[in-house]
Amino acid sequence: MKKFLKEIDQNYFLNKPIPGLEEYIVTEYITQGDNAFLFKAKAKDLKHDFACKIIPRGNQASNWIEEVQKANILDHPSVVKCHLAGEWIDERNDIDCLCLVLDFVDGWSIKEYISKQKADIPIDFIEVLLKTIFGLLYEMKGRGIEHGDFHSGNILVEKPKEFSLT
Repeated sequence: MKKFLKEIDQNYFLNKPIPGLEEYIVTEYITQGDNAFLFKAKAKDLKHDFACKIIPRGNQASNWIEEVQKANILDHPSVVKCHLAGEWIDERNDIDCLCLVLDFVDGWSIKEYISKQKADIPIDFIEVLLKTIFGLLYEMKGRGIEHGDFHSGNILVEKPKEFSLT
């Protein structure tokens, strides 16, 4: 029987390797949307963070592969790419999910960012944000690609990098 997101405890996935992709360990729960959990995962050998999107079969759209391919076709530097796709199946615990390994963005959704910043959002930030979004939409239109799920939870703002020199 296909389970849906609300029927699965997200804690099941924590501190476990992704089946078939054992070099990736799920380390931290980030959030969930309407149809998927989002975790942070570490690649053991690469010492690098990735995002791990886990979609229960009951929530899996029939066109999921086309959505992943759309992102990977785009050349825009602000697009989150999918690196690997696999299955997370554990019959003993009734788990049957699709698992995507994606670029990890250390930051917030634009919705979270705005609620944190309130009235302190600089004009230059808004300018860069709009240029980025419009540039991406322009590229998508030129390639005949529709996003299909464009909302404030899918626009990510990366935390500013801090540098120190000694």
